[in-house]
Amino acid sequence: MRKYSQPESEPSLKVKLARPLITAAFFLAISYCASPAVAQGEKTETLIKDRYLLYHQTVLQANSLDELMPFRPSKIQADMEKKKAEAQAKEGDVGKKMMSAMFSMIKSMEPRNVTVTAVAVKGDTAELTVSASDAGEFPDAMSKGFGNMASTVSAGLGVKPGAIKPMRSTTTGKITMVKEDGNWMVGEESWSTNVTNLTPAQEAKQKAEAAQKKSHSSWCAPAASMAFPQKPAAGRIHGQAFIVENAEITNDILTIRQGRDFFADREFMIFLFGLDGKLEGQQIIVKDGAPVGKASCHVHMKWLAPGKSLPETSMFMPMDGYGIRIAFGKRDPKTGMLPGYIVLRMPDKEQSFVQGYFYAKQK
Repeated sequence: MRKYSQPESEPSLKVKLARPLITAAFFLAISYCASPAVAQGEKTETLIKDRYLLYHQTVLQANSLDELMPFRPSKIQADMEKKKAEAQAKEGDVGKKMMSAMFSMIKSMEPRNVTVTAVAVKGDTAELTVSASDAGEFPDAMSKGFGNMASTVSAGLGVKPGAIKPMRSTTTGKITMVKEDGNWMVGEESWSTNVTNLTPAQEAKQKAEAAQKKSHSSWCAPAASMAFPQKPAAGRIHGQAFIVENAEITNDILTIRQGRDFFADREFMIFLFGLDGKLEGQQIIVKDGAPVGKASCHVHMKWLAPGKSLPETSMFMPMDGYGIRIAFGKRDPKTGMLPGYIVLRMPDKEQSFVQGYFYAKQK
């Protein structure tokens, strides 16, 4: 049975259809005499590939399960003989109808226009990576159904018909082959169909963004659990070296900056939430943009580009995925300074960061 996930919304509508493994219960198997196994390497891969493609074409053209039997391994043969005996034991033509329905389902689920893209051989087993231009009669009907549903919903929301992108699908699969008595037999099949209204270029962009987000996480997330460096806070902002020369807290906004002019050369402004001004002894931890505990924050990053008189600013919200850990100590009663430690890693391409200790003046 395929599993479906409901598309979220236009315009990037995606539906996943996952085809489970085709188990032994679907096929009968008998012995099969094929050409002797050829040499290893490319000839073996070609033999396995051709064997699978012959099986695939047989499925599409077959009129009964019996025609598929020569391609199945002995284990599946035994399981299916048992299944066949159970069906034949049923009263009337119930068993016959069950086997016929099973075959019809197999045939309707079989993808068409299959291409083998890779063959990996390991001893007497092989795994084929395959793709298809369509998912089969039943899956394609489901794809069309989702497309019609999306069109109906979009029309209900006032979207013009011409603005609705047509659905298209991409089907890939993994095929296990096993060698028995010198012959390669088709074992389990696992197929997956991705239905979307995104263009190939849009899908490529989406994959690139997901890969970038994963890369950012590998850089940012560790900040939430890193040990505080026992040295003055320093780091990098937008590719430029950053040394914290001044720190202050105003209305739960921590500003750490470099530069004595009105506009800092470089600075981080960290907007703290959930502490109600009670910063002493508190800790703020954010991993991948999600707060760990009651406190959270937003981060603004500023820097002066060469030849510019006004700073550039990048604002980061929780969904951007930065990682941060801040711990405040006890205020010095003589100086009024609030000590703190920070480890902050940003998700920008320059991998801006700051880490170490600081002393902040609280206004």
